[in-house]
Amino acid sequence: MVTLANGFAAYGYGVDLVLARAEGPYLADVSDKVRIIDLNASRVFFSLPALVRYLRRERPRALLSALNHANVIAVAARALARSATRLVVSEHNNPTIAARAERSAAGRAVHAAMRWTYPRADGVVAVSAGVADDLARWAALPRSRIEVIYNSVVTPALVARAAESPAHPWFGDGGPPVVVGVGRLTAQKDFATLLRASPCCAPIGPAGWPSSARATNAPRSRRWSPNSDCRTRWRCPASSTTPMRGCAAPRSSCCRRRGRDCPPC
Repeated sequence: MVTLANGFAAYGYGVDLVLARAEGPYLADVSDKVRIIDLNASRVFFSLPALVRYLRRERPRALLSALNHANVIAVAARALARSATRLVVSEHNNPTIAARAERSAAGRAVHAAMRWTYPRADGVVAVSAGVADDLARWAALPRSRIEVIYNSVVTPALVARAAESPAHPWFGDGGPPVVVGVGRLTAQKDFATLLRASPCCAPIGPAGWPSSARATNAPRSRRWSPNSDCRTRWRCPASSTTPMRGCAAPRSSCCRRRGRDCPPC
């Protein structure tokens, strides 16, 4: 959402990035043209009163929210504020799969609330056709109401970084074939399947890298480590960043939750 907020602002729109709590490594990427609104809440759920006050005070023309927790709160806040702000919610996960894997009572309540709140939004966006199809079934929405808009990840900064030469011996002359996977080490990303499918045990050249990594939040039976022959031929650099979650829109956005399990927006 930082990319969207910066892009809207670059086109001359007044943009607020409204955060449950304004913290995280991606704050540094927010343009100076974007106003950051800190609702100072410990969790998205507790940001509801502050978001209601924000909508009544600022009366934004449009509100864009992202991820189901923020979407549910955004719909509730608009109703409580009796606001005429147009609201678009965006969904980034297959709700059927996510609900099946959800263990907390709060998480299950959010998935149930999606069926009541999403139909009350002015627009619904999904990040892929598969997510849109699943969301239509889950939330009992006509498929025609859901627009598919892919994540805005291709930016000038990304193109510039793609042209850089990685400082790693595997990418030098005479290095082995390399498969790169990018994502959080969680069950949802299923890196175990990628590793099983990779020809990592073939004699592809020099080795000597750390042994293994595990997917977090995964049942023990689904955790996987490569066998001893394969361990020396793959590497998993870790990241401990804590990205923000959220939304942005022309002259005011919505709510955002923080967490370590979210990719940069």
